[in-house]
Amino acid sequence: MYYCDGTGERNRRRCLSFFGAKAVDDAVSEQLCRVVEPLALEAAEEAFALDQQAQEQALEQGQLRIQAAQYAADRAFEQYDLADPKNRLVVDTLEQRLNAKLKELHLARQDLEDARAIIAPLTQEQKRELETLSRDFGRLWSHPETPPSLKKQLLRTAIREIAVTHDKDHQRLEFTIHWEGDVCTCLTVKKRKTPVGSKAARSLVELVKELSQTLDDAQIARILNMKKILTPREMRWTQDRVKRFRGQHKIRQGRQEPDDRFLTGQQAREYLGVGYNGLLGLIRRGAIHTNQVTDFAPWRIPREELDSDEVQRLVKTLKATGRLPAGGSPQTQAWLFDGKSTE
Repeated sequence: MYYCDGTGERNRRRCLSFFGAKAVDDAVSEQLCRVVEPLALEAAEEAFALDQQAQEQALEQGQLRIQAAQYAADRAFEQYDLADPKNRLVVDTLEQRLNAKLKELHLARQDLEDARAIIAPLTQEQKRELETLSRDFGRLWSHPETPPSLKKQLLRTAIREIAVTHDKDHQRLEFTIHWEGDVCTCLTVKKRKTPVGSKAARSLVELVKELSQTLDDAQIARILNMKKILTPREMRWTQDRVKRFRGQHKIRQGRQEPDDRFLTGQQAREYLGVGYNGLLGLIRRGAIHTNQVTDFAPWRIPREELDSDEVQRLVKTLKATGRLPAGGSPQTQAWLFDGKSTE
């Protein structure tokens, strides 16, 4: 999305409302391809020449390194050959120096062989393929492996600025592209209308309102995505989209400070000193209530329930025996069928 806050203070009326980026980017990219395509073949030919020159320089440097290493090794051998064999200290030192120079010569030759293996000239088929791509710059631009950073670099190099005005009468966006070199191009893009059915359901508004009382926008986005609830425009939720949704529906964020009266599931387990299954057993018996706003939302377990006599008694039994007492209140449960049960 693109928008402009203008030069005024924040939260004031914008000089230009939001508009989608896809159609605009496609239109600008098309104009860039038209401008660049005549130069692409020339650039490809220059790239061939530079690549060949770089390969020749790399091989030449490798040859020069071998010559220098060979010269150093020959000098070390001459000094070693002229040394008096009786002077073992001098002979040993010259022998070590000779071995080091021979090793450098071997590495220089090996590096040159590796460079020759890596640096291979372009085949005629590869050259023809690059020439074809240079004549069809648009296909190269839209290729999925073309890095976005390269596209941005080309855009910033070729374009100085783009001015946009909104023709509200005809619901279209009018663009003026100021190219480097004092040339301008004008183009028009139809402004996309708000999709039909993008109005938010009342249940979604109420759910976000309730979640906003205790959770931040990132947590709300995670819960809505886990519930597989899409935005009114059928997109996944993000922190920014939740924030924008709250702004559109005037939903205020509740206080984010932790409330000591309520504990999450992890905090409740640590507070009681029980595991997940133990806490789940207490919840199933009805001794503890999770107070979840919705599925996947954090539990809000009242601390007073954890301190109640019933919960403390059950936890004490759980820690002593490893299990909770059987049943909840059997005397209050009704039979599934009329009459007494039969065994």
